[in-house]
Amino acid sequence: EDWEAVVSITSVQLPSSLRCGNLLPTEQLYTVTLLHRNRYVQMSRPFCFEPSNRYVVAIRFQRHGVTHRHLTAFILIDSLVLIPKYTELPGFQGNAPAAEQRRDEMTRYMCPDSFLITPMPALAEMCSKLICSISSIIHDGALPCQCDPQGSMSGECDKVGGR
Repeated sequence: EDWEAVVSITSVQLPSSLRCGNLLPTEQLYTVTLLHRNRYVQMSRPFCFEPSNRYVVAIRFQRHGVTHRHLTAFILIDSLVLIPKYTELPGFQGNAPAAEQRRDEMTRYMCPDSFLITPMPALAEMCSKLICSISSIIHDGALPCQCDPQGSMSGECDKVGGR
């Protein structure tokens, strides 16, 4: 059966950057339908989060199209994933030839679509390279692998994602 998720966002402080300044998080209320045949859903509008602010994301689930509540109804949610707009990340912004090439490759190899599918499929080699580029730029170099052995299939980390 289909469900609806009503998502509300509250922030501790009001947004102060120009990027988020016109969006008051307390006024952001989103409703999305979770179709029973789909494994994920993407919100129709992006959220605007500032790095220096704390946010509370509350999600209320209800059965789609039902007027009365059924107290024993339940839905299992595996994860909530925040995916940034890659066009706003370092290395993808502006008109520099390298940034334009990265944006083109993200589109050409359909990398954003691959990131949404669960479980994540084997990524195209170019998507893996782009993810590593993003991580390297943001973190000013490579990060050590910190695999959690619980739930791992082997003692080796996946070079993309660290699983």
